[in-house]
Amino acid sequence: MLTPLRARYARHPLRVAVAVRFALLLSSPITPAVLGAPQAAGVFRFEVASVKPAAQQTAGFAALSRIDGGPGTSDPGQLRWANVPLGFVLRSAYGRKDYQVVAPKWLDSERFDIVAKVPPGATKKDLMSMLQTLLIERFQLATHHEQTELPVFALVVNKNGPKMRELASGPESSRPSGGSRGSGVPQFPPDGFPKLAAGITEGFAVLGTAEGTLRMTYKSQTTTDLVDNLLNFVPRPVVDATGLKAKYDFTLEFTPGNARPAGALSPETVDVPNDQRVTVFEALQSQLGLKLEPGKAPVDILVVDHVERVPTEN
Repeated sequence: MLTPLRARYARHPLRVAVAVRFALLLSSPITPAVLGAPQAAGVFRFEVASVKPAAQQTAGFAALSRIDGGPGTSDPGQLRWANVPLGFVLRSAYGRKDYQVVAPKWLDSERFDIVAKVPPGATKKDLMSMLQTLLIERFQLATHHEQTELPVFALVVNKNGPKMRELASGPESSRPSGGSRGSGVPQFPPDGFPKLAAGITEGFAVLGTAEGTLRMTYKSQTTTDLVDNLLNFVPRPVVDATGLKAKYDFTLEFTPGNARPAGALSPETVDVPNDQRVTVFEALQSQLGLKLEPGKAPVDILVVDHVERVPTEN
């Protein structure tokens, strides 16, 4: 599974900022009341785990990470992460976003290959605990928590209700995250925007064009999945306050470089730009029937007190 890191399309002018994700493997739901409740560390361990520095990347090419296996995938007993930043491992282990972690900057530049055997019957929550234990034992990770209140955007349902296509509930539609994935390669039709590869039942594809337009195509995803991506395009953390629990198929198209400040969210107070481009705030309302409202929420911040650059031997 490709992570939302810049993939191999970085050299193509019409295929910049491509991201394909086929499951939200490790993030826990976030409520407006409390962001990032502490996770218990050291409860579970991998049966066997190998952690090695990743190979040097070719100069001039964007770094490509691969996330394969583990609970919720077609290979739940084997975890295979290649060329992943240590910061990504940390945030995945504790279910945190960038803004919820205070850590040395080098964590996002030091990359590792991780191969681990997962005990039978382990859940995604168990996997988070295993990753925490791995970080503590191999990198001597030490952390503490601090509570703070941050400005946020709350994603809410507009007064006329959501416009997304809800998937029917039932045994056939209740697939685990990371179900059928097909080839894992997005298809690019003539309009330049991606479509999920044949056989994909869950996931999303994101493409930005040289003209500045961005299209997110979601299949069998939740509003929490949407929130995870909106964090990249607005100046505040986003929390899911929609109350929607179903999975949906939908498309969101907007111009990320044209997003306006947090205060300009109401159609009565927003000046429409001369070029008529659509901001993420406008697109959410007109295309999905959702809305971003500014506010504040208490946030539990994970502070890294100590972490080693070189892991102990496998």
